[in-house]
Amino acid sequence: MDKNSDKPVLRTRRAFDFEECTRWVEKRLGYNLRDTLGSNQHYSDWCKMIGEETFVCSQEQYKRYKNHPDGSCKRPEYRDHWHFLEEHLEGLSNGSEISIGSWLLEFGNEWQTKITQAYIDEFGDNATYWTEW
Repeated sequence: MDKNSDKPVLRTRRAFDFEECTRWVEKRLGYNLRDTLGSNQHYSDWCKMIGEETFVCSQEQYKRYKNHPDGSCKRPEYRDHWHFLEEHLEGLSNGSEISIGSWLLEFGNEWQTKITQAYIDEFGDNATYWTEW
């Protein structure tokens, strides 16, 4: 190493907090990105309607829910945008940096691209986000 070379300096990276951005996008779109169709809320409402404790993790309770005689318990599909990101972003883990950009739009269906586009519109194409849980 050349004695005259510059000593490395501390560098910082700039990234959005993914959870804060998710809450912002949820407010803009008006629904929970981890359960876009309200599948869990539907089940919770049914439990309250029949006077049972919500989410006791009972197979019997869920069976009653699925077979409710009035047919009102067709639970909406569970849709989670995070699972879409996990499928298409390498190295997604606690403490990782991810980039959400227009390149992701080609992989999603209608609801996935709507959410992805909301991130792009709000925070920029290929913005960097810090994940932490």
